[in-house]
Amino acid sequence: MTGAIASRDRRTTGTSLEVGGTTAVQLSINPLVSLFSTLADSIGGPTQGTPPAVRTAVRAAVSRPSLLQPLFASETVAVPDCLLPFGRPGRVALADQLAELRSLRPEVLVEEIETMFSGNPPLCWAPVLAHPARWLVGYADALEEIWTATEQLWSRAQNLLALEAERVGMAVVTASVDVLLGSLSSRYSYADGMLTLPDRYPMTATLGDRPLVLAPLFSGIGASAFNLDMAELVWVGYPVPGIGSIWERETPTTGADDPLSVLVGTVRATLLRGLSRPMSMSDAATLASCSATTMTHHCHYLERAGLIERRRRQRSIMIHRSPRGDGLVDIFAG
Repeated sequence: MTGAIASRDRRTTGTSLEVGGTTAVQLSINPLVSLFSTLADSIGGPTQGTPPAVRTAVRAAVSRPSLLQPLFASETVAVPDCLLPFGRPGRVALADQLAELRSLRPEVLVEEIETMFSGNPPLCWAPVLAHPARWLVGYADALEEIWTATEQLWSRAQNLLALEAERVGMAVVTASVDVLLGSLSSRYSYADGMLTLPDRYPMTATLGDRPLVLAPLFSGIGASAFNLDMAELVWVGYPVPGIGSIWERETPTTGADDPLSVLVGTVRATLLRGLSRPMSMSDAATLASCSATTMTHHCHYLERAGLIERRRRQRSIMIHRSPRGDGLVDIFAG
């Protein structure tokens, strides 16, 4: 049982998911996971990179924050699966998820809590176990309050979510899923068929024949949530690319007519195509019309995906396109 919101601190280590080479990747546009991630960052859970103004709005909206503290207490190793009814891949309606929560039998929650803690739940969960039906109503009400405070952000995110659906679809049809998985988040890594996710309680899981469902989140630049234990699927939440534009009210740009830009992003596509010969970081930043700091950020993703290599030449760091990067550029040439 995971349904976890990953903590970001010095104790964080990696939970590994063995993905394999024939992964079925699907997308879920799932507001509930983003709401829970925002809730975690706003009332004392692990940081998700939520902007201060959003955290303030959420704290003001939640009428009973103390009721939610067991979810993010230090003794809590995970979140009961029943509290995050994920639904099927595709676009999920929040109203349906809240209705499912409100119709949940209290004994299901009690059983999951008992299982999660091997029959010895910590004291912080005592109020939940004493009145599970009442607690579930309060929990669903809190999520609805957060939705009221953040629904405008979800509306602003729709263009980014549409672009992400296109990016995931492009990765699937071009057999570039490994590139996609290597660029989900700076907090995740992917190599040799293994997706590593930040987790204070590391484990190893195998995807098997289950689909891997990706859930882009609008909650923060460091958002991280996942569940590896469901029988029918595995889901992984990650920051939707371009998330900063949601808060800055900028219109995200994309090379809509350029499949490589759709897959890896406009700046990264520009860099990959420009690396017909090695270049310095400063030259790369000039090529892509961005700062050196921004270029370093993009290089980090491309290097993790195995598309570039950075090598030191005397006092300079030179960027080289890898054989794998050559192959990807060739696929989309012309």
